[in-house]
Amino acid sequence: MVSNQPHQESCSALAETQLLKRWKPPLSSAKKNGIKIACSFMLGLPDETLKDMEASLKFAKKLNPDWCQFNTFIAYPDSRLYNELLASGNYVKLDEFLLSVKTDEFDYNSLMAVQRRFFKEFHMTPKQIMKRIRREGAINFAKRRLLGGTKKSTGIA
Repeated sequence: MVSNQPHQESCSALAETQLLKRWKPPLSSAKKNGIKIACSFMLGLPDETLKDMEASLKFAKKLNPDWCQFNTFIAYPDSRLYNELLASGNYVKLDEFLLSVKTDEFDYNSLMAVQRRFFKEFHMTPKQIMKRIRREGAINFAKRRLLGGTKKSTGIA
């Protein structure tokens, strides 16, 4: 039996390289011009694997934005993906209407743990902490950490 895995991995690596080539220059240009960069990634889509999610984290780190958010996919009623999940049975019902993908690799609770880990792995690196200190100022950064979080937003990015 021949596996497509090596082929898929090389295609994924090629796709990541092409994405980096496409997005790195405009992001670098924006940063040089004082524009803060935010990226958002969706985790837990149907047919996604934990390996795919790890690749998203790796890609986010290579893009090196100022902020990065990792969202979890929730299927909403009457959407195409919602109907596909209902038909497949591969879901966890979150409430009366909302569904989350369930696979052999993850369910909603383990997906939330992945989301928290990705947030920490991205934002709690020395590089990202230094960016926040430069952006917020050392005293404000320290106050926020010592006082246990953020206060009312000033609307300043």
